[in-house]
Amino acid sequence: EFQLPPQVLHDPEHSLVARSQASVTPEAAVFLPGGRLIYHGRIDNRHAGFGSSRPEATEHDLRDLLQRIVKGEAITPSSTRAVGCYIPRVS
Repeated sequence: EFQLPPQVLHDPEHSLVARSQASVTPEAAVFLPGGRLIYHGRIDNRHAGFGSSRPEATEHDLRDLLQRIVKGEAITPSSTRAVGCYIPRVS
């Protein structure tokens, strides 16, 4: 139905969840070559809070960061608060 690519990555032990510092879904994480986490957080600001959304995002955190990386700009590690459903802990 969603036409996902056949190369879906499963993380049943939540090792990538922990490494990316993700706490909700959807939440983005960007790693630089070598595995250094450079960003984690919201994709954009469309969802301002639970039950509160804008018709259109006015800030595009993930897109803007990826464009800066492509341009070769210096990147400082950062994070933003993502709004979504909490990722349950694995015991």
